[in-house]
This record gives sequence, C-alpha cells and structure tokens, in this order.
Amino acid sequence: MSHAADRDPGSAAAVFRTTRWSCVLAVRGADDTLARRALEDLCTTYWSPLYAYLRRSGSSHADAEDLVQGFLARLVERRDLHADPNTSRLRSYLLGALRHYVANERARDGAARRGGRVRVVAIDDEAAAAAVRELSERDTPERAYERQFALTLLDAAFTRLRAEALAGGRGEQFDALRAVLSRADDAASYAEIARRLGQSAGALRVAAHRLRRRLGELLRDEVAQTLAAPEALAAAARDRGPRPSPNEHALAVETELAHLFEALRG
Repeated sequence: MSHAADRDPGSAAAVFRTTRWSCVLAVRGADDTLARRALEDLCTTYWSPLYAYLRRSGSSHADAEDLVQGFLARLVERRDLHADPNTSRLRSYLLGALRHYVANERARDGAARRGGRVRVVAIDDEAAAAAVRELSERDTPERAYERQFALTLLDAAFTRLRAEALAGGRGEQFDALRAVLSRADDAASYAEIARRLGQSAGALRVAAHRLRRRLGELLRDEVAQTLAAPEALAAAARDRGPRPSPNEHALAVETELAHLFEALRG
C-alpha cells in the first residue's frame, strides 16, 4: 500500500514503529502530545484492514471511509481505548472496537454523526481501490480484514527493508530484486537483473537470499509489535498451567504469523 511505502524512516511514524500495541495500552496515562502522535501512527498504519472489513460487509466507499474516519477520530481525540494487556492482540482489538463503534453509529442518525469532516488519515481513491482489489468474493468480512492486516504488516516490513538498503547504498539493487524476493529462484530473472545492474547473477542470488532472511526477521518484528508484551504473555501462560514455555512470546509470534499467512493464502 502506498501509505506505508512513502514513510520517512526518520519521521514521527517511525519513532512509534515499535509501540503499536503498547501505545494502545499506555495512552491513557501518557503525555498528550506523545499519545496523540502514537495514536495517529496507529491509525495511519491500520486504516486499510478496517476499510476492507467494512467494504466486504457491504458498505459503499463513501460510507466505509466515513465510518473509518469517525472510528479513528474517536481513538485519537477521546483516546477511547479499553484493552486488556494480558489477553488482547492488536488485530483482534481493533476489529472488536470497530464493530462496537459501527453498531452504535448505525443505531443513530447516519453519516452526520460519524466524525463529520474530521480526517485522521488521508484515504485517497487510489489507496482505497488497492485495498478493494485484494478482496475476494469468497472472503467473509473477517477474512478480508485479516488478509489486509497481513498485507499491511508485510508492506511495513518491506518498507523497513528498503530503508535499510537505501542507508547501505543498495537501493537500486533492492528495487531490482524486490520482484524476485517473494518467489522461487528464476535463472532468467537473475540474468536479466544482472545485465541491467552490471553485476553477476551469482552475487545477486546471494543478495536476494540475505534480503529474504532479513525480510523474515523484520516481518516477525512487525508481528511482535501487535502482540502483548513478553512478560504479559508469560504471565498468561503461567495461569494456564504449571509449565509455561520459556519463550511464550516467540511462540505467540510464530502462531500469529502462521495465521496471517493462512489469511493471505485464502
């Protein structure tokens, strides 16, 4: 999605990259300016899964945009957050909060009460159309939400990977290799890229292997930021039985990652 790909790694959004879930839990007692910036980053990052859910639920573009903006405005302006740090995942929390908001709004008088002209994120037609293209007629609204949530995390990981490549002076190589990172090695593709960059195909294969490995690390980090803190997960594990895993957080990350990949395959 274009909204993530255009981020400046040194921007306020990047400052809060690692606090996606913790900002939800901390804003009630945080400094007003910091809390607002953290929530605005959260909204900018995750509007598209919420929009996709509403579109697959039958809302028009205008109604879905209106509802998402109203919901996000409520999060930012009122800090209207009610989350359990020991049990909640950001993915589940946001969807549950949106459903609650929509149910209340639809019981009222319509669009005039859905946040009015407040605009928290820029939902342009191109970005919205890109989100809709990912929808499938077979998807339930929940499945559409999870698919777009997975794509949002993957996009964020790619954005960070490209920022690292740019910082290391390898931006041109990354842009050339990006197309082959998500598929099996193709000798013809590497040969074409090698001719274009004036590098050997063997060197490019090694570079692609390293990029894939790093992409996996970054994606796991993005997923980790949507889960409760390691100590909270460990405490929950102890409550379930006498022998919690020594790395409950790592297991939770792998479980969530598998769930999101399943959503992408669906």
